[in-house]
Amino acid sequence: MNEQRVIRTTSETDFKRLIMHKYHDLTDLVDLQLRQSVDSISIGCFVIVFIDKDTSIEPVVMHKFARNTSSMIAKENLYSLHMRYLTAEERTTCATTVDH
Repeated sequence: MNEQRVIRTTSETDFKRLIMHKYHDLTDLVDLQLRQSVDSISIGCFVIVFIDKDTSIEPVVMHKFARNTSSMIAKENLYSLHMRYLTAEERTTCATTVDH
């Protein structure tokens, strides 16, 4: 993949947002550097790579539209991400793969 379409972040807040909801407005992103990076790429698919405190990495495939973005995560992978990164309370707010 073109390295320009890979964006790295250490923002756990934003990573959780990406896996808890399917659709995202750029203003949803807390990390300003991440927001600017997403804003600067052209429309199409890209990858956000979350780098955790213990240096493990989690890639999330995204698609950028003109005014927002969407996460493109298979249901099985989404379930795994929820179990590994979200608290029980956070999981209840996104109990399905469909945005509320």
